[in-house]
Amino acid sequence: MAKSKTGLGRGFESLIPTDVEEDWDMDISEAVPSDKGELKNIPLGKIDSDPSQPRREFDPDSLRSLAQSISEHGVLQPIVLKPTSGRYQIIAGERRFRASLIAGRETIPALVRDVSEQNRLELALVENVQREDLAPLEKARAYRKLKDEFNMSLEEIGRRVDKSFESVKQTMRLLDLPDTAKDLMTKHRLTEGQMKPLIGLPDDIILKVLPRIVDDKLTVAEIKKIAAAARRGKLIQIYEREKLAMTKALNLPVNVRTTGAHKGTVSIQFTSEDQLRDIIKTITGRDFE
Repeated sequence: MAKSKTGLGRGFESLIPTDVEEDWDMDISEAVPSDKGELKNIPLGKIDSDPSQPRREFDPDSLRSLAQSISEHGVLQPIVLKPTSGRYQIIAGERRFRASLIAGRETIPALVRDVSEQNRLELALVENVQREDLAPLEKARAYRKLKDEFNMSLEEIGRRVDKSFESVKQTMRLLDLPDTAKDLMTKHRLTEGQMKPLIGLPDDIILKVLPRIVDDKLTVAEIKKIAAAARRGKLIQIYEREKLAMTKALNLPVNVRTTGAHKGTVSIQFTSEDQLRDIIKTITGRDFE
């Protein structure tokens, strides 16, 4: 499919005018020039979601919070719609649409633009990947769709969403993870930084490491250490649970440093002789004078 070059390079502000009054209770059908689209209040019951919407999940708490704001202040920025056989399809503004439904509104302010199917998909995807809270896998799927369906290069995608070529490339590599890993990433909201070190490891190693990432809330540095060791043919264990158990038992800071597969050192910090005696007694069961 040939790609469009109109408007998208300037970002999403080319689609939504910035000089529109925000008093949506008035008759706004003629409020903006026709080349920007027709601005009007549209009944929510006549609006359909975009089936190509890259965002699959919407945080319920976030939607309720937005619905509360809409109930109090109204919708401060119009959504963007495409007319389709007497109804409308969302190009941008899915969250505002859903929150308006929760808020019990009957209409929503919208810019109605008769764009091509290709432009509609491009605009929806670009608008979504520019959002900072878009889940990493959703972003990766959006990049893949821009690349595969619109024949965009990774450099062009990067320009559209203000990311570097390498950033786009690395995000897309998340799609190479095994399905089980992607499911865990979504379920536990693991970050892109936590998952990137695992890319390229054998599936069985990834699935061994993931439960520790989830259970022990491993840092990116710890995950990188595990991944680097796995690439050398060793699987380093991060003893986070054991460290916490010892810290609790001794009531003193404990650190476990791994130096290889099942190798390492345990250090216990103390600041007084009494604390040292307590450590010795806990470990040996004997008092030393």
